[in-house]
Amino acid sequence: MVSKDFAETTMAAMNEAIPAAAPSGTRAWRPGEFEGLFLEHFARVAAVARRLSADGVQAEELAIEAFWRLFRACPHDRSRPADWLFRAVIRLGLDAARARRRRLRYEAQAAVMMTAGAAGTTPLAQAMAAQQAAQVRAVLARLGRRAAALLILRHTGASYAEIAAATGVKAASVGALLARAEAAFEREYKRRYKTG
Repeated sequence: MVSKDFAETTMAAMNEAIPAAAPSGTRAWRPGEFEGLFLEHFARVAAVARRLSADGVQAEELAIEAFWRLFRACPHDRSRPADWLFRAVIRLGLDAARARRRRLRYEAQAAVMMTAGAAGTTPLAQAMAAQQAAQVRAVLARLGRRAAALLILRHTGASYAEIAAATGVKAASVGALLARAEAAFEREYKRRYKTG
């Protein structure tokens, strides 16, 4: 759940940055409409962003950027804002993953060195977990947007109906598309990391 202070601070910043007039062809946000939408959907949008980013702060920034884009776009049809937000945050996250693909290995090594003294886990276990997380993000960045979106949404607990709405596919096709995405992920993972 999003804290009231966090929501108020974020909303104040958005309201200061946007002129009062909505873009042509759109309708302005009614008082309290966007704030309610933000409070209702931020936690789930941030959860999707966390699947795309190893950095919790960056994940929140991706989620806020998705809301910022929705706020600025001020779409006329606001019946399914979660679908719009899921698509936006997945695009933003995949773009960020692709931009940092070459740095992931170095960041993972640095993270392992920084957390090597953490209690309860061995440095080897931490290194292996960080390496596997970096590999998964690298493979997701190589997949097509739809395949990556399907896998991320499914592994964050989204239902088939939510996945269908967020990705723009038919609900009846989600299972087959997920199976294909999983197979593509497995092939790319094995190709890149020579497993099995």
